[in-house]
Amino acid sequence: MKKKIVIFVLILTLLIVALTSVVKAANTNEVMYINNAYALTQYQTLNENSFSFEQDIERSSEIINGNLFLYGNMVSIKDETINGDVFVFANMLTIDNTTNINGNLYLCASSAKISAKIERCVYACAQDLVFEDDATVGYESYVISEHFLIDGTFNRNIYAFSNILEINEHANIVQTLNFTSTQEAKINEKAKINEIKFDKYEEKKESLLSIISKYALDFVRYFVLTMILFIIFIKFTPKFLKQIDKCFGVSSFGIGILSLLIIPISIILLITIKVASSLAFAMLALFIFLLLISNAVTVVSIASLISRKVKKIKLPMLVALTAAISWAIFQIPFVGAILSFFMFTSGIGVILKYLVIRKNN
Repeated sequence: MKKKIVIFVLILTLLIVALTSVVKAANTNEVMYINNAYALTQYQTLNENSFSFEQDIERSSEIINGNLFLYGNMVSIKDETINGDVFVFANMLTIDNTTNINGNLYLCASSAKISAKIERCVYACAQDLVFEDDATVGYESYVISEHFLIDGTFNRNIYAFSNILEINEHANIVQTLNFTSTQEAKINEKAKINEIKFDKYEEKKESLLSIISKYALDFVRYFVLTMILFIIFIKFTPKFLKQIDKCFGVSSFGIGILSLLIIPISIILLITIKVASSLAFAMLALFIFLLLISNAVTVVSIASLISRKVKKIKLPMLVALTAAISWAIFQIPFVGAILSFFMFTSGIGVILKYLVIRKNN
């Protein structure tokens, strides 16, 4: 559980760094702030949805009659009244006790410290999540975290999935604390809790037969997908198969890296433009398809490249051998991860490079 949460938060942080320069409003009636483009007057009233996409964000002294969307590295909210929902994606988030959220709070962060009054529900995923003694939540709270500290008032149920749960002396949980963890919560004797329901999480140890079966199924899935794709190339795209080895190389890896950054950003931008949302979802479906076949494309590319040097072994046999060897290397810690990433990105690059060459020809 701990490993999954850490990986998730690290991925989120990388996405934040990659996308902090991207800014787009959903329509012309929405307000956006970037790089302190203009100064806010004290308690300015905004009668529309508000967006902030920056490296560091500080929103203060506003009354927002709409939803608030924040995406950045360091995010701070203070002395705000939001008459709508708040959506935050951040590395570090702070909401002080002068803030009132008259709606739901949706947050995904590495670290979050909350002291605000939240009228409705909280939906949170964080590495480290703290509700201080000034914090108040009116409705249910749903939390996934590595470390969850409660010191505020929760007027309804809490549903928490945390590795470490701490409840301090000022905590007041009016209804039920439902939590799943590998260990019991650390509860201060002065804390007020109506009812506690604890479900201990235990990782089941796999038997040798189960481990072997899992690896065998994984190999079969990888091998069969590669061979099926190879057959499809032979039957339906013979031109691509003839040029696939020419598209494989350092440049294809670079193209793959760029596509992993540019395509998701393009999809996000298109989604924010309502008239282009259908195109965005079509791009998303195509991108997912490319991700699924990318490893197999690289396997066929490597096998095709070898077949030009080694004439004695036929291409189908080389594809099968390359698939088997690459899968075996994938199982090696660290080395397997590096190879997997290389093949994953190179496969996308090979496809995109071929499409460019074909268009130019």
